Amino acid sequence: MKCFYIYKYLAHSGAKGYVQPFTQTERLMHIHEGKQTLGTEIPWICDTMSNDLKHALGDAPALEFVIDPEGRITRRRAWGNVAPLRKDLVDLIGPVDKPTKPDDLDLKTEPPPKVAPRGVVRKLRRLGAHDASTRCAGTESW
Repeated sequence: MKCFYIYKYLAHSGAKGYVQPFTQTERLMHIHEGKQTLGTEIPWICDTMSNDLKHALGDAPALEFVIDPEGRITRRRAWGNVAPLRKDLVDLIGPVDKPTKPDDLDLKTEPPPKVAPRGVVRKLRRLGAHDASTRCAGTESW
């Protein structure tokens, strides 16, 4: 059995200090950091910036699939859930003598990186028509 994690757009950007990536390189940086933070060795698949894989698979926020060796989707959930997934795997593959529990994994996790300070930020003044004299020369496109 093989497992993969698909990294797509951030549904809750800003959570834990992570911002929505603007480039594929930034997404790959998130994956690298996620592997270190979670201590996982599961391979990650990085979706395109236009989220082609997410759209092709159904657009749900936390999809979960079981795919057989021939590439057919045998189980699909809009939201991942451990208990039904374990039952599906028992039905499809058979029971195991000693199921793995999270505590059994001895993951080498790292704390998430420090984030920029938060708090009250001074409100920026919008330039209006009366502020035209403060614009710089050569900025007619404002």
